[in-house]
Amino acid sequence: MNKDPIQMVWVGDSISRLEYLCMRSFIANGHPVHLYTYSQIDRLPKDVLSFDANEIIPKEQIFLYKGSYALFADFFRWTLLALKGGYYCDTDMLCIRPFEFEEDSVIGKQSHDMINSAFLKFPPQHPIVLEMLDCALNPNKIKPYDTRRIKRKKILKKLFNNTKQIGWGETSGPPALTRAVNYMGQQANCSLKDFTYFYPVDCGNFNSLFDETLTGEKLYKNTYVVHLWNEMLRRGNIDKNKPFNPDSFVGQYFSLYCPEYDSL
Repeated sequence: MNKDPIQMVWVGDSISRLEYLCMRSFIANGHPVHLYTYSQIDRLPKDVLSFDANEIIPKEQIFLYKGSYALFADFFRWTLLALKGGYYCDTDMLCIRPFEFEEDSVIGKQSHDMINSAFLKFPPQHPIVLEMLDCALNPNKIKPYDTRRIKRKKILKKLFNNTKQIGWGETSGPPALTRAVNYMGQQANCSLKDFTYFYPVDCGNFNSLFDETLTGEKLYKNTYVVHLWNEMLRRGNIDKNKPFNPDSFVGQYFSLYCPEYDSL
């Protein structure tokens, strides 16, 4: 039986070893990859299907924040899911085994008190998706679940048009998603999975994915994907095109999923 497609977005004309590995991992586990892009990308894995991202958000609306497209990716994912629904994964999600979720709506915790948005499954027009899209479209809009600190930041941003006032993920990323889901309660109507499903390695320990710390260690039995924390790599100015340590967690999966890479 065909697996559900995994939707992703990429801004740029090339991908690194890390994105290649993650896309290839879904294909190896039977999931078609639908990649939304604004230009032709060199060296995509075989069988990745490219879609015109302009059909979701026009290219003219792309923006950078502190040198990263992460906030734009938040805007894109919520717009895409509002229109089409289905699975969405960031390009730094490594698939370990195919998804078999019967629930219509699935999200996951990265820790006991934080929900992440690197993995999402929703039907179109789901209340959580529409709420997060509203947050992305109106980042200064004060929400009933905003903390006093966030409300103050939004007011200052509106008064002084200071884009530096809003912090990482506070508008439509993980912190905002966490507050929205907690506030909406049963109205959120989604299955919230434990951190072991999608985020078994904490962002503070991301280096262990790329060195030999996890060599010989087994994953949790219910782990489906592993977040490789691209934002941490970006902040650390780590070269994602550098060959992975073959004995590392990521290196072993690269050898499994991408034996053809260096001959491309």
